[in-house]
Amino acid sequence: MDRRVAAALAARGIDAVHVLDAGLAGAADVVVFDWAIGQERVIVTRDYPDFSHIARVAQRAGRSFPGVLFVSRALRLGNVGVLTTGIERFARRSEAFARGSVAWVAAEEPSSDSRLR
Repeated sequence: MDRRVAAALAARGIDAVHVLDAGLAGAADVVVFDWAIGQERVIVTRDYPDFSHIARVAQRAGRSFPGVLFVSRALRLGNVGVLTTGIERFARRSEAFARGSVAWVAAEEPSSDSRLR
């Protein structure tokens, strides 16, 4: 994810930390996942194959984690405004996001909340 998205979210009052700012540059995905658990942070990623697998393993093991928010690959990385807005909308509704859940930020705003799957 673009580091500018985390900065833009922070400017909007959303507590967001980029992996580089957390000192996790080059860390294995499972290390990032474990860090997020320890920090009580939802992971925001485009890496569906790896993080969906890690989340499934955690769910099957009964391991509690804050959640994973997948960003659609249809959203261009350089479009900081659209990415920030989509993630912010989700974050503002996050009280409905159960621990151990996964959700999606979709490419376009649908007419209902079906974008959170």
